[in-house]
Amino acid sequence: MTEQNPVTAELDGLTALGSAITACCQRLDAHLAHQTAGATPVLSAAGEADLTPVATELTVLRTLTDMIKALSDVAGPMKTRVQDAMGDADTGVLDGRPAVTWKPVKSRRFDQKAFKAVHPQLVAEFTIVTESRRFTVVD
Repeated sequence: MTEQNPVTAELDGLTALGSAITACCQRLDAHLAHQTAGATPVLSAAGEADLTPVATELTVLRTLTDMIKALSDVAGPMKTRVQDAMGDADTGVLDGRPAVTWKPVKSRRFDQKAFKAVHPQLVAEFTIVTESRRFTVVD
């Protein structure tokens, strides 16, 4: 019997674990969505929402966010090593087939600071205020 390469064994385990985590999260999400369907926000006088009905979702969200961060911390150096192996090449091949691309991207950006120095009145005249909401999970 041939012994399996330890890296291949770990990769196989990682792939199986990723599939299991995805399936578990999908089942959990379906169950929790069913439990909280139709819930309406309850706001305090201070404008705070009571999240008791979705406390489990918040716990799962924190767990998944921590997992994503941990995986990203591991993936980052691996990505860097692949990029280093590519040098200036746009495409990296494996077994004769494209495996990754790393192509230059050009973009044009408006230099607002320089424009404001030359045309402050125009900047003031054409500046609009927009509003959005930033979602942050507090530790």
